[in-house]
Amino acid sequence: MGTNTTLGVEGSGGARWSRRLCVALGWSALALGASTAAAQDRVRLTDGTAVEGRVVLEAKDRVVVRVGSKDRSVPNAQVAAIDSLARSLRELLDRWRGAPPNSPAALLDLAQFAKGRKLSGEARTFALLALARNREFEPAHVFLGHERKGANWSVPQKNGSLRYEAWIERARDFSDGWRLESTHFALRSNLELEQACFALLELEFAYQAFFDWLGPELELQELLEPIHVQVHADERSYPGGSGNAGFFDDESNTAFLDASTAFDPAALVHEATHGLLFNTAMRTRASLGSIPAWLNEGLAETLRFARDGALANPRYDFERRAAFYATIHSQAPKPLDLGRVLALSVEDFVFSSHIGLAYAQSYTLVQFCLRGDERAHRARFFEYLRSCYLGKSSATAFKAALQTNERDFERAWLAFVRAGG
Repeated sequence: MGTNTTLGVEGSGGARWSRRLCVALGWSALALGASTAAAQDRVRLTDGTAVEGRVVLEAKDRVVVRVGSKDRSVPNAQVAAIDSLARSLRELLDRWRGAPPNSPAALLDLAQFAKGRKLSGEARTFALLALARNREFEPAHVFLGHERKGANWSVPQKNGSLRYEAWIERARDFSDGWRLESTHFALRSNLELEQACFALLELEFAYQAFFDWLGPELELQELLEPIHVQVHADERSYPGGSGNAGFFDDESNTAFLDASTAFDPAALVHEATHGLLFNTAMRTRASLGSIPAWLNEGLAETLRFARDGALANPRYDFERRAAFYATIHSQAPKPLDLGRVLALSVEDFVFSSHIGLAYAQSYTLVQFCLRGDERAHRARFFEYLRSCYLGKSSATAFKAALQTNERDFERAWLAFVRAGG
């Protein structure tokens, strides 16, 4: 479901509005640190000097480095080399794709690589994943700072230590669950250790897919503060209420997912996309962005259904289609007209009588704008999306950007959907 300052909740089989946000978030949206733009990246220039800070943008013509609280733009012609966390993370994920997933030694190699590239959260995650494969794998215990006590391993705690097996068991309670961090996400979960590690990797792959897809069009800047995510393995701890699959709460900058029945990585991608849209459009220095509900849901579903592949080893194909949404739209006795879709609110996706159509038509409208009429609308759609990032997201702005007769546009949209969308 879309972002909402009150609390938007996505349902499966009929959603309900819920305000039961009673689980402690564990992080404060107001306490993210004064600046995460520490000098962790280095851009070497052709004149032999270097700029240190955080690389927030690599565009066609320039590199932007955040140095302290200021951004410095460097023309590409002056750049000799770039060493950045973002590039290191991409290389790490590529190495993970090629590594033997069941080899603790290979996983620890990834942890060592991540540590050497200052990816401390990912380093810990891969070491934990090695232990999920073999809990007696000594090098991973040593890497994580665990202590050998007789025949057992113990995990240092604030007050003493805890036997490794007891530590694993304690994490089944969400309040004592896993707290895993990566470059762009902070995850809390009481999933099994392997699945929790996989969830964090899924989030980083979703981030990569989102930025690869929309980044060049929108010149999206690298996120320097984490998006918080909670994945609940039990319904009791999940704050969204029974029957609600997940939601994103912008006040705490947190995505929530109910995984009490099963962990669905595609559902996690959907909620993470809401977080990515919020953090790249609204939670910025300028705070100008405004993403309307239909676009928020349509883009989230587009990323969701672009995902395919094994858990923690996804592939994204933005030509992949959700055929059932085309069926819902094309077979509706009275589909929503364009004006109604453009005016959809968060509530329409929560407790209206047309939730199914709202999702279906938001998705098919995005798909039509991207691929319909032999992609005739694609460039203008991205122009509209850029205007949303500048706060101009109204129905009037959409119609002006798409430069089309509304009636003709609706006919072509429906024809596209009836042809399979």
